[in-house]
Amino acid sequence: MIFAENNFWGRSIAAISSSSDPESYGGFGPFVPLFERIPYNDLKALEGVQDICKKHNVLFITDEIQSGLGRTGE
Repeated sequence: MIFAENNFWGRSIAAISSSSDPESYGGFGPFVPLFERIPYNDLKALEGVQDICKKHNVLFITDEIQSGLGRTGE
């Protein structure tokens, strides 16, 4: 799993494992292994992740659920 830094996904151990915020992950653990973080809003990093996904036939998902502001994508 590859996540962008400065995210908030919730308080499950998987969500905490993706966090780069010490206030969010402090006091938790052990964390889920093999989670990687990339810089937020870094187009080159996102393109690199997309290339990895294509190479390994993996679905590339971006999720804006916390800040969707009611948009449905229609």
